[in-house]
Amino acid sequence: MVGNSTAKNESKPTVICAFLEDTSAEVNLKAFAYCLIAIGSLLGNSLVILVILKNRKMRSPINYLIINMASSDILFTVFVIPRLIVEFYSAPHRWFVSGIFGSLLCKLDYFVQDIATAVSILSLVAIAFDRFYGVVYPMKSGLISRGKICGLVLACTWFLAALLHVPYFYVYKLSNDSLCRYSWGPNVDSMQASKAYFVVMSVTLFFFPATIIIIVYGLIVISLWRKKFPGIQSLKDKKRISKRNRSVLKMVVAVVVVFICCWLPVNVSIYLSLFHWGFSQPCYRRTLFFWVILLAYSNVCITPFLYFIFNENFRQGFRHVFFHREEAGSFRSNRHSTRRGTRSYAVSHTSLKMQDGRKKL
Repeated sequence: MVGNSTAKNESKPTVICAFLEDTSAEVNLKAFAYCLIAIGSLLGNSLVILVILKNRKMRSPINYLIINMASSDILFTVFVIPRLIVEFYSAPHRWFVSGIFGSLLCKLDYFVQDIATAVSILSLVAIAFDRFYGVVYPMKSGLISRGKICGLVLACTWFLAALLHVPYFYVYKLSNDSLCRYSWGPNVDSMQASKAYFVVMSVTLFFFPATIIIIVYGLIVISLWRKKFPGIQSLKDKKRISKRNRSVLKMVVAVVVVFICCWLPVNVSIYLSLFHWGFSQPCYRRTLFFWVILLAYSNVCITPFLYFIFNENFRQGFRHVFFHREEAGSFRSNRHSTRRGTRSYAVSHTSLKMQDGRKKL
């Protein structure tokens, strides 16, 4: 998605507003809010990655996509939050690294910021299609269950996200060696180019994927409601698969709903800024953009905790990682019960063979 500075850099308000600098208390509160987001994101997403990698049973295609999202959120946090906090205490778009290296960092920072968000939405699309396939064809392996296919999907999310944001290396420029600004000039009409590019990016990486995700999950809900599982005759198997699908569905739907709720306001606000307000920006615009951007960025710290709230496997994985002794017993008992089941099956199978042999005799 296009960086949030698109509207900030291109608008030149003609309405004179009583602009007041934030007090030191307001600046500290804003910085504190972003610090909480950074801490929550780094801890939560690192925990998600750790829990999945430490538990072999959790290394599924969906969970690898969740790792993909968690990694992109960590990257977003590292590149974006420190820059915003520095801007609170200095000035908007202030850049303290000059020269060629400073110019490269200016471009790279915003590039990483927005490809990280794009990777998250593309991963959610991949999860939606995998869930749909798993619900409709429960007895078949997942759509991206094979290692090579899963790896290809993961690579594609980053490749497509990076490809769509290649223009960032042109539009983000270091001005006077002190300001990192977004501008399509001087070769093209900067305002018109900004409008066109933002429309393409917002449709490609937000509105269209969000619509596809909503449709796919709607079809999944309908399929689960009808409770039709092709190829499954056992009532016990039906209940088990239905329970598993519903558990994963609740978690993923919660992640999707939160993502859309967090990012929709900032997209709508930029549309208003570019197409409705134009050069006559309202006086409340600055306050509005602070809150909608804060809401959008809070997504990176909310999402990881949704996995633990809505999915029992993540909670069990957490207990296994941090309370290994307690979980080890249960894992051993599961293994022993499996072995006992295997032995009993072998004994019964052997006895049946003996009975058949006696009948033949």
